[in-house]
Amino acid sequence: MPELHVSPPERTEELVKRMFYLAWQACGGLGMGWLQDRGDQSEDSVWEAIVRKADYPGMAERHPHKLQSPYADYVFGRMMKMGFRWTPGTLEFSDGELRIDYEAWCGRYPSYQTLAEAAADQLGMTVQSKVTA
Repeated sequence: MPELHVSPPERTEELVKRMFYLAWQACGGLGMGWLQDRGDQSEDSVWEAIVRKADYPGMAERHPHKLQSPYADYVFGRMMKMGFRWTPGTLEFSDGELRIDYEAWCGRYPSYQTLAEAAADQLGMTVQSKVTA
């Protein structure tokens, strides 16, 4: 699994939150069926919806959110299909191929790394490929 080093490490959760927000915005208002897009939302409301699995009533109670490995299926009606693991200073994600018909955000950010770099740039942080021996 590819890893990115995050600096400063104590702000990794802030970076993760921004990544999910940028991805949600990049999904561009596409929704399906009863999961219709619900317009402009704040970064905090998008993050809270991911944490509470708000598009799926009762899911949060049956499948508690793990902060260190957040996953977004549909958020405010937008198809994200996005998830990865993080610890302070590190992001770890699958290197599988992203598909715009599944991970709608990848039309704007073709990889988790480009998404992380965009979020880090906005926050005045850095991310770089983690070198392993």
